[in-house]
Amino acid sequence: MVFATPAQSRPRFASVGPRCPGRTRPGFTLIELLVVIAVIALLIGILLPALGKARATAKSARCLSGVRQMGLAFTLYANDSKNWYPLIPFNQTAKDRWAGKSTNGNRRNLDQQWINGGLAGLFSLNQLGDPTYPSYKPVWVGGDVGEGDAAEHYADKNSTPLMRRYIDGLSALTCPSDRRDPVMNHTQNNYSPASTNALVLNHVPKPPGGEHEVVYYNISYLYFAGLKTDESVIVTAAPIFGDETNGNDLTTNAYYNGDGLFRNDDNHGNEGGQYVFTDGHGAFVKSTPGDTIQQRFFGNGNTQAQSINVIDKYRSERIQTLD
Repeated sequence: MVFATPAQSRPRFASVGPRCPGRTRPGFTLIELLVVIAVIALLIGILLPALGKARATAKSARCLSGVRQMGLAFTLYANDSKNWYPLIPFNQTAKDRWAGKSTNGNRRNLDQQWINGGLAGLFSLNQLGDPTYPSYKPVWVGGDVGEGDAAEHYADKNSTPLMRRYIDGLSALTCPSDRRDPVMNHTQNNYSPASTNALVLNHVPKPPGGEHEVVYYNISYLYFAGLKTDESVIVTAAPIFGDETNGNDLTTNAYYNGDGLFRNDDNHGNEGGQYVFTDGHGAFVKSTPGDTIQQRFFGNGNTQAQSINVIDKYRSERIQTLD
């Protein structure tokens, strides 16, 4: 007789319960999928505005940093120039105006700061710009600056851009929030307050990669020429450099003869712009109808606390706005 051992009598496979052939793991129902999609859409709707606002805040902070950097460069220049922030060297007309000739009441007046291409003229004497616009490259008549001119120089024959020694890069000339700058027809000697040529096209400004790319439509800012780091007649720090507008602000029409208002398509919308002041601090300055930046700080006849005309009511005649 053969007896089975315990190992032999043990079943080879343990039973796991009854099986249901063909049964699979259940998936999401249509209702569950719709609920998930609705939740995701809700989260996107909540997060996108917050992300957009955070992005705008970051760009504004970068703009303010660049503006303050430029203010420091201008101050370094002024330290070497008897406290004067940079001025385009005077031609004869500018000298006559500064001497009080042919001006109202024979008072000194700052003029002709636009002759080398406006603000760009502080940084470049070879403003070739974007090759996409070959017909609209600035050509400065009179022998001072011009494309292909072997003697690109200021009226005093200096051929070195004034700010070359004081700034390492040129990217701070373009605001990261700037989406539009008009390209005008400057093929003639019309880069002046009397310019009437129509808008040619809109350009998205790009940070200049070199001096040849420094041209008005790649610059997002304007500069108030004619100020000093320390003046006894100016009791409150004044803005020297900050956001321009896309409105009536070609050369001396910037703020001074324009309305000074920002629009929705300007660097930071219609509320105002980032500015650096003569005491070195930077801040966002609001500009509203009846209280624009131009009126508050530089308006003729304005002698309120923040105006540069508090002591000398004609001080604003000795500055000129460049963009």
